Amino acid sequence: MRVAASAVDESGKIDLNAVPDALLNSLLQTAGQVDADTASRLVDVIGDWKDADDFRRANGAEAAESTRPPACRTSPRTPPSRRLPICSAFWA
Repeated sequence: MRVAASAVDESGKIDLNAVPDALLNSLLQTAGQVDADTASRLVDVIGDWKDADDFRRANGAEAAESTRPPACRTSPRTPPSRRLPICSAFWA
């Protein structure tokens, strides 16, 4: 019987609920390989998804809006305006 194991350094991970917009924008452009405009739209959409207010970011979307920006149009969900779930919630 073969057993495989791996370890991942947790210090290299970024908390999407606490990451500053500038760092998320940079991460999306470098690791996600998206252009600056797309990264900016995604930062706004993610920000509106997780923030508790009803104030729409420049390229974001709040639950009360009937139209969505291009980055959100394929999603049938409305922003829940709450923090993103932690990773362990996906594996529980």
